Amino acid sequence: MLGLLVVTTFLGACKKKEVEGPAGPAGADGNANVKSVTVSTVAADWTGDGAAGYSITINTSIITADIAATGAVMCYMDISGTTYALPYSYLYNGYSRHMLYTYETGSVTVDRRDDDGATTNPGSSLAKIKIVAISSTGLMQNPNLDLSNYEEVKKAFDL
Repeated sequence: MLGLLVVTTFLGACKKKEVEGPAGPAGADGNANVKSVTVSTVAADWTGDGAAGYSITINTSIITADIAATGAVMCYMDISGTTYALPYSYLYNGYSRHMLYTYETGSVTVDRRDDDGATTNPGSSLAKIKIVAISSTGLMQNPNLDLSNYEEVKKAFDL
């Protein structure tokens, strides 16, 4: 009995009083592995000749040399209220319209080409271009992500 009393007393004396320390500084917002930018366009932003097509070059610091070399750059465009991953081709008034893009460190170029040889200026009909730059780390952390689906990308990277 005396042994039980000693053990109970010993265990009861070992309780630690927990004191919560001060809060640390706020962390950075967003996902460090992914950056995005949305650009609204107007007709004057696009250059072209009305035959071969039109293009717009968007300068952006989110496409670093590291992203261009080992990451991924995705480009999405709102077409009639729906967001599509580029490249994207669709039928329009009996011919095919193609939306393409290329990128390099510091910029993305979006091209619009129509198969009928009479490409019209996209102007404000394509008001938003969304560019997403994903580091190789961001890609590795999301190996099954469907990059062609902007909504999935947006959700996965909290854009």
